[in-house]
Amino acid sequence: MRGAMWDAAIVGAGPAGSTAAALLAARGFKVLLLDRAAFPRPKPCAEYLGPGALSILQRIGFDPPASASRSPICGMRIVAADGTAFEGRFLAPERGIGIRRELLDTALVELAARRGACVLERTTVTDLLLEERRVVVNARTDHHRALTFEARLLIGADGLHSRIAQRLGLAGKPRFKRVAIVSHAQGIELQDGLAEIHLGPDGYLGLAPVGGGLVNVAVVTGAGRPPGMPLEKWFGTVLRGYPEVERQLPEVTFVHRPQAVGPFGIRCLSPVAHRAVLVGDAAEFYDPLTGDGIYAAVRGAELIDRCVSRALEKDALTVRQLSGYRRARNRAFAGKRIVERVVVGTAKRPRFSVLARFFKRHPGAADFLVRLTGHAELGGFNKVLSRTLPAAAPVPGEEGPARGAVCRVGS
Repeated sequence: MRGAMWDAAIVGAGPAGSTAAALLAARGFKVLLLDRAAFPRPKPCAEYLGPGALSILQRIGFDPPASASRSPICGMRIVAADGTAFEGRFLAPERGIGIRRELLDTALVELAARRGACVLERTTVTDLLLEERRVVVNARTDHHRALTFEARLLIGADGLHSRIAQRLGLAGKPRFKRVAIVSHAQGIELQDGLAEIHLGPDGYLGLAPVGGGLVNVAVVTGAGRPPGMPLEKWFGTVLRGYPEVERQLPEVTFVHRPQAVGPFGIRCLSPVAHRAVLVGDAAEFYDPLTGDGIYAAVRGAELIDRCVSRALEKDALTVRQLSGYRRARNRAFAGKRIVERVVVGTAKRPRFSVLARFFKRHPGAADFLVRLTGHAELGGFNKVLSRTLPAAAPVPGEEGPARGAVCRVGS
């Protein structure tokens, strides 16, 4: 493939990379999508898509097969450290879903391929060379076959601790030391249609139904693992710090070993470089407490489609010419950053129990909080927020016929 000049080479086939690939390929660009994994593959994640993320995915044509297990989520139940609990719900008919990442990511990779992107699985980028008029990507398959690709634009969508961001000199440092431990369980009782967040003295626990009788269990903690303690034992120790869950543990069966990911809170120095942009967790990682990171991933992909595709058409891909993408991200995510600082800062303090009692007495306020963090319809508040924090314009779905050869290699 050395002789082919790709319009865009995308590293990372998670929600951000696959969505960007699908959108750009639908415009007729020659798109190469690489990932070191083979799909389907598990991924440690809270596996919750709020209404905002689900709306974007539906707009671009996301339609997982009927056999893909999922669970509708109509709101959130939040439990303070003192046990005070309240519920917030989305405006009907809006909803979110819980879906396992191996199902979600595979469906999005297949969507990108149907739109015309060439997908290379089991392929790891080993080096990059950014030149004036091209990007050279060196990679290696899991069979140690060396590959070289040339592209006009590089998109780094390779997640937390992005190697692309590091190679571009754009990687930031973690703002938090928290890590997440994730597994799936059978036997956890949840209220119908609700996901849950339980706040604790040193972190929080998320529970999301993902279909098939399974619940995603994701605990975020700032406490370090004791030296020599196995991950499974540490996971159990942290879970016992949440009374409602601890009472259910004797009846709970975990279906696989837990996985850990972190530390969190990384934000790149800039999402743009010469002939390169970053998207998803590679660009900025949000605390899971404030809403689903999948929203930021797919919204960022939409912004690439709207802003970067124009520059790609003209081959105008310098840092200055790509700055519109950076500005669009700042507008689109300004509110999310403010919510993150306020919610995370408040949740770590004992006074959150006072707020929990307030939300319990005022269901409308609880609904607003949950809709805000889920990027859902806010009713009359939408006009107020749009004047206060103008977001980037919505992007209509580009669902034209796929152009170019469909190529899925390495699977």
